[in-house]
Amino acid sequence: MQPFKNILLVAEGKPAERTALKRAVSLAKMNHAQLTVFSVVKSLPRDVQILITAVPPGELQALAIEKHREHIEQFIAPLQNEGASVAVKVVAGSPFIQIIRDVLRHNRDLVMITAEERKSRLKELLFGSTSMHLMRKCPCPVWVVKPGDGKHYARILAAVDIGIENRQTAELADRIVGLAILLARRERSRLHIVHTWDVWSEGFVRERAGIPRAEVEELMLGIRRMHESGLRDLLKKHDLRRVPHRVHILKGDPGMIIPKIAERERVGLIVMGTVGRTGIGGLLIGNTAEKVLRQINCSVLTAKPEGFVTPVTLDEQPD
Repeated sequence: MQPFKNILLVAEGKPAERTALKRAVSLAKMNHAQLTVFSVVKSLPRDVQILITAVPPGELQALAIEKHREHIEQFIAPLQNEGASVAVKVVAGSPFIQIIRDVLRHNRDLVMITAEERKSRLKELLFGSTSMHLMRKCPCPVWVVKPGDGKHYARILAAVDIGIENRQTAELADRIVGLAILLARRERSRLHIVHTWDVWSEGFVRERAGIPRAEVEELMLGIRRMHESGLRDLLKKHDLRRVPHRVHILKGDPGMIIPKIAERERVGLIVMGTVGRTGIGGLLIGNTAEKVLRQINCSVLTAKPEGFVTPVTLDEQPD
C-alpha cells in the first residue's frame, strides 16, 4: 500500500479542528506529501443578491472568500512557522460537492475532516452530514478525525468482508488491510483485524427446513472454515511482521460486533469500507456501515473499491 501523497484537509478554522490539522501535517511531513487545507463558504443567498445593490454580488462573494481565507491562514500559521508547507484553498458552494470536485480535479488520495457532532432523537452522533456525504460519495479514502484524539492511535481496527462471492468486495478487503497495516506501522499501534460470518436464514435451516441436526452443524462448520480459509489467504498477501495484531473471526451481525469489539479494545481508529457485497452500486451506508457509524465513538477511515464512480460531477468552471 503506497503512502498518501496528495492530502486534502477540510477545515473551517475552528479550535476543535486542530487535532486533524496536526495529524494531517504530521502525515504529510512523513510521506513528503502535498497538503492543502480546503474550506467552503456559503454561496450568497438569492435574496441578498437582489437586495444589496451597493456592491455587485460577485465582489461580495469574493470578499467573503478572501476574509475566510485570512481566517484559515491564521488558523494554520503556528504549524507553518514550524516549517510545514500547507496550501490554502477557499471556495463557495455546497461543502461535500466542492470537496469531491476538488478531489476529482487534483487527484487527491486522502480527504481528512474533523467529526461533526450532531444530535438525533436518541443520542449524539459523531458524524454529521458532510462526513456522511463524503463517506458515501468521495472516490478516495476519507478519514474522519474525532476531536481530541491523542498524538497516535494505540489500537486500530480493520473491519473486512473477504468477499467470497464478490471480487470487488474481496479487492476492497485487500485495500482496507493494506491501509490499516500502513497506519498501524506509522502509529506503532496494535492492529485488530475483524471479520464476521453468518448463515442465510439460520433459524429456518435449523427449525423448519427438515435438515437433520448433524447436517446443519456440518454446514455451520463448513461455512466457518470457508471464511477462515479466505481470511488466511487475504492476510498472506500482507506483511504483518513487526505489527502487533490479533485476528477476530466471529459469527453474527457485523453492525453489532464491530462496535462492541471497538469499545472493548478501546480502539482509536476503525478502517472500514462503505461499499458492500452488492458491488459498486450497493452502498453500505444505511445498512451495515451506518449501524457501525451510529454506535462508535472513535475516528474512522473509510475506503471504496478501485473503480468506484462518484455521483458528483465536475462543474463547468475549472479552478
